[in-house]
Amino acid sequence: MALAPLDFIKTKSDQRVTVAFGPANAVANVNAPKAAELNAMFNVSPALSWQDWDFGIQASETVNEPSFADAANFTEAGAAQYGGSASMFYPKNYDDASNALSLAYDLTDTPWTLMLVAIRIDGDKKNSTPFVDGDYVHVFLVMTDGEANSIQGADALRRTVSLLQQSVFAVYTIVGSLAALPVPAATTLAVTAGASKRIPVKVLGREFTNACEFTSSAPAIAKAGRGGIITGVAAGTASVTITNPYTGTQATVAVTVS
Repeated sequence: MALAPLDFIKTKSDQRVTVAFGPANAVANVNAPKAAELNAMFNVSPALSWQDWDFGIQASETVNEPSFADAANFTEAGAAQYGGSASMFYPKNYDDASNALSLAYDLTDTPWTLMLVAIRIDGDKKNSTPFVDGDYVHVFLVMTDGEANSIQGADALRRTVSLLQQSVFAVYTIVGSLAALPVPAATTLAVTAGASKRIPVKVLGREFTNACEFTSSAPAIAKAGRGGIITGVAAGTASVTITNPYTGTQATVAVTVS
């Protein structure tokens, strides 16, 4: 039996992961980083090796504490987790401020130093291009820790530095102004009682629905839930307020339930 051809092309990871290092105060608000702030950090992508790279968001801690009233065990998400290590090539010249290898070394050669790590994984955008408004990025505050050397024969000299989480991070946030408004797909929504519809929301032209908060002015008529799910309860009208929790900017949608 012949296999059906895929209707998409996979995006290669090479040259399409951008990593920037910078001082701990390089970004004023990690949930709403500005392009100028990220571009003032140091693009260290050329200094990083895929070997031994394992830094990023990780599975949350879990909590399993059933009460006397629970019929079975259940698992809840606990504290968020991120961290890992970054493997970097040793520079030939340790004092070359124009060289990514030297910059990466200077930023990580002292243990227990606070710094920011910004990572862009956004479609086909290559790591040679600057950050711009609308980019998806992850931003993490970390502390450098110990390092291990990789010195083997003809292999390039590498050092792998542990990066410890510091409880300040944003995942898949959008680069842009704090004033950027959440934009719903439409300003009105019609739904029947007992049915549900979703309000898609974009910020700076990028999908941002799951990050927004939705509240209804009349939950007895229309309930607003996570992910923009609006459920009709009874005939009438309600106003749903959409809030970007990172910036406080808002938009509204008029909901009619029949």
